[in-house]
Amino acid sequence: MNTTLSLSTEKELGIIRGIQPFISTHIETIVDQFYTNLSTNSGLTDIIKDHSSFDRLKQTLRKHIEEMFSGTIDQSFIDQRIKIARVHVKIGLETKWYMCAFQDLLQSVGRVLEEEVADPNQRFQALLAVSKILNIEQQLVLEAYEAENERLRNEGFAAEEALKLKVSGTSEELAALSEETSASIDDLRNKVKVVLEFSQTGAGSSGRVDTLQKKDR
Repeated sequence: MNTTLSLSTEKELGIIRGIQPFISTHIETIVDQFYTNLSTNSGLTDIIKDHSSFDRLKQTLRKHIEEMFSGTIDQSFIDQRIKIARVHVKIGLETKWYMCAFQDLLQSVGRVLEEEVADPNQRFQALLAVSKILNIEQQLVLEAYEAENERLRNEGFAAEEALKLKVSGTSEELAALSEETSASIDDLRNKVKVVLEFSQTGAGSSGRVDTLQKKDR
């Protein structure tokens, strides 16, 4: 994965860690708003009902947001985002819904900062850091989306080629069987012909013997 983690300075990560208490205080409101927005789309609601539940997903999102604002970006952080992308691909969640959902999340966090951070400059710096962490989140997940879709396309191509080979092999087997059957029929015809010829020859010989016997009498 070629993701460039632009949120790399300790200062910005420190800002993220600094606003984590505010996020924790308002986590229920953020999560509820997140899924309230999703529930307005019947297609997304159907996907959620088919594969999980709102209550379960809310618990998952709480943990996810807390990790996001821990101020730590390591391999575990990246692996978790890849896992999320694979699940989303599996259940058929399109990337456009993921992008819209995170736009709503940014707005919710922005409202929290508006309420909790009085200094305009500090609030602006915090909002920049939040925007960057969300961009990293999206970049990781979208790249994982593409990688997973590519893997599935390759698997589909391989399965299609295997099916073609199987069909081709079956056709060749049927052709060979047809040739064997034709050869067997030809062989049978030849044998029948020989038997008939032999029978006719035998019948002719028998007739001549009968004629000779009658003459002898």
